[in-house]
Amino acid sequence: KDCKKTPPFYFTNAENLDGVPKKYFDKVLMEAVFGFIENKPAAIKQIQSVLNYKEPLLCINDFYYHEVPPKEVLNNFQSATQTQLELLTKDRWLSYLNEFKVCLWDDFEIPTINSPNPSQVKQIVEDNNLLELIPEKSTNAFEKISERWKYFNSIFDENKKYLTGFSATFSPSKC
Repeated sequence: KDCKKTPPFYFTNAENLDGVPKKYFDKVLMEAVFGFIENKPAAIKQIQSVLNYKEPLLCINDFYYHEVPPKEVLNNFQSATQTQLELLTKDRWLSYLNEFKVCLWDDFEIPTINSPNPSQVKQIVEDNNLLELIPEKSTNAFEKISERWKYFNSIFDENKKYLTGFSATFSPSKC
């Protein structure tokens, strides 16, 4: 396949991948979404079904818990994300991916993310042509967005103390 072409885009559910052709992709990338998938075994089976079995790879950039966070920290995170997250440890990740071979696994420290100030928020919104989505375009609106961003970052930063980031590559056959 031509590597310079933009791959087709499918807006679908990870548990059923409606409309995605079977055995079509050489690579599948999951980036910080697995924790939000309700039926993880079904999603893994769907990923396997769309991989082309010549030299397929599943690439993952995500997180795992190296330590169980206090209940309050986890509750705050789940409340902010409106999701019941499974505590995915490294072993739990590997159990979900037990039909794959690990080709590469690199852990990394999750970097600090600074919240943008109101003028930076406005610039981000403008740069992404999203200004029409902001009902009140006053400075106050961007201050509210900036404060909300800081709030979510503080919740993530507290949870992050118990997380390790990782980049991994898996193959259904051989590396």
